Amino acid sequence: MKYLKKWLCIGLCAAMALSLAACENKEPESSTLPESSSSAVSATPEPESSRFTPAEDLISTPSGMEEGSFEDLFSQNPIDKQYDKDYSLASSFSMMRQACNEAARRWRDLIDTVYPEALEHTSEEEKSALQKEQVEWETGVDDRIAAIREEAGDSNDGVLSSSQQVVLIYRERAMALCRIVFEATGELPDFSDPNAASSGAAVG
Repeated sequence: MKYLKKWLCIGLCAAMALSLAACENKEPESSTLPESSSSAVSATPEPESSRFTPAEDLISTPSGMEEGSFEDLFSQNPIDKQYDKDYSLASSFSMMRQACNEAARRWRDLIDTVYPEALEHTSEEEKSALQKEQVEWETGVDDRIAAIREEAGDSNDGVLSSSQQVVLIYRERAMALCRIVFEATGELPDFSDPNAASSGAAVG
C-alpha cells in the first residue's frame, strides 16, 4: 500500500508537469486575431478642398460667406493664394518680407488696371465721386504706410507686421474697385499679373 501511494504521487506529479508545459507552449489567442480595421490606412486620399483659407495672421476672411457671392469669389483670388504660399514657405526674415512686398506690389498693380475698368461701369452721376475717392486714396496712401512703419518700429517683428499691414492697405482698395466691376458685370476682373517676372521691391 505504501509503494502504491508512492507511485500514484509520482504519476500525478508527472501529469501536472506535462499539463503545465502544454499551457506554456500554447500561443495566446489574441495573436491569431486579424488586425483592427481602424489601424488600416485608406489607399484613397481625401480630395483637397477647392476653398482657399489663408493664414489668419495674414488675411482675415469673413465666415459664412454665401457661395457665389462677391466675398466668396474674391476670397479665392490668386494673389492671396500666392502670398499665402510664399509666406508659408519662407525660411528667413528676408524671404517673409519679400513675400509681403511682392503681394503688395501685385495688389497695387491690380488697382492700376481695375480702376479704369471700374470707371467704365460707373454711371456719369457717380463717376466724379469715384475719381475723387481714388485721388484721395492715392494721395494719402504713402502717408498711411509711413505712419504704420514708424509705429511698428525697426525690429524684425515690427517690420514684418508693418509689411503685412501694407499688403492689406492695397488689398482693401483693390477689393473695393473689384466690387464695383462685379456688381456691374457679375464677374471679377482679370487677376493675371503682367509684371510677374519683376523683382519684389519694397512698396510704399
